[in-house]
Amino acid sequence: MKIVPLILFAHFFTCGCVDESNFERTHRIASKGDARAQFNLGLMYEIGKGVAKDEKEAVKWYSKSAEQGLANAQFNLGLLHESGMRIPRDYKLALKWYNLAAKQGLVQSQYNLGGMYASGRGVKQDFSEAAKFYTLAAKQGDIDAQNNLAGMYANGKGVVQDFNESVKWYRLSAEQGNAKAQVMVGVGYANGLGVPKDVIKGYAWYVIAITNGHKDARAWREKLELNQEEIEEAEKLSDEIQKRIEERKRTR
Repeated sequence: MKIVPLILFAHFFTCGCVDESNFERTHRIASKGDARAQFNLGLMYEIGKGVAKDEKEAVKWYSKSAEQGLANAQFNLGLLHESGMRIPRDYKLALKWYNLAAKQGLVQSQYNLGGMYASGRGVKQDFSEAAKFYTLAAKQGDIDAQNNLAGMYANGKGVVQDFNESVKWYRLSAEQGNAKAQVMVGVGYANGLGVPKDVIKGYAWYVIAITNGHKDARAWREKLELNQEEIEEAEKLSDEIQKRIEERKRTR
């Protein structure tokens, strides 16, 4: 389960518009009912930007914003209630706010709901529900949701086992740089699971995973028996794929 640190999304959601000099202005606008200003004010109280940290005030202003339907505030409230880092943990409220944000298409909420249902954290474990929410997040390009959904298809958890679907989602995650998914794409090619067997492509994906720091990828690669010409072809292919991955990262 991935618990995204609140401050990262909070900064992202405010687009850099919160700073110490505008606390009073933000408070004045928030007090008039502006949902985004309420969100920003909650952030300022939460991180102590322009005012002393006050988690209760943060929750108060996030709640005002969330009740007006701002998905980002709903997510932040859900995260606070789920993590219990600054307020008492309350999974029921976490589910409430995550669901409201997820219905608006917020990928972070979709992913976290998938994690709660997959692990049974604060809710009855339900792999079908987990797969539903992971699918929503994966279709929006969430790298971890794609990897987790692929694993569910590989193991038939919450979905009918389907190696074609598994490799599809592993590849999408792998092409964004997920080393775990890169290994699994290698496993697919090396064993003909969901794709035609191709040990050269399998070797290439193992090399990519090694490059991206996967601790077990080297052992997987060593299990493949390739001659020198095939190794050279695989390494050339891995270089080409890695370049595309790096280019994609630069253009996000």
